[in-house]
Amino acid sequence: MRCSRIARGYWQQGVRHMVALRGDASAANLSGDGRYQPHPEGFAYASDLVSGLFQIGNFDISVAAYPEGHPESGGVDADLENLKRKVDAGADRGDHPVLL
Repeated sequence: MRCSRIARGYWQQGVRHMVALRGDASAANLSGDGRYQPHPEGFAYASDLVSGLFQIGNFDISVAAYPEGHPESGGVDADLENLKRKVDAGADRGDHPVLL
């Protein structure tokens, strides 16, 4: 997987802090109704990326957190569950995307 190869290179070069974001989907990764679809050769969600990074090295990992709720989520409770998945996967902190 390309992301893993790049992260391994960063680890080998001494990079120890990563920001793991799903990011905005390109038009190629949107369904017919405009919803996000993961790339078939990538990480489906930020929690998967965190897990993948943590398997490469003991990175200090920041992730996005949405105290007001992410526009695509099912509400604040769903956002808290998603943040918990990221932390359980190895994230060290959650920051609001505006601050990243």
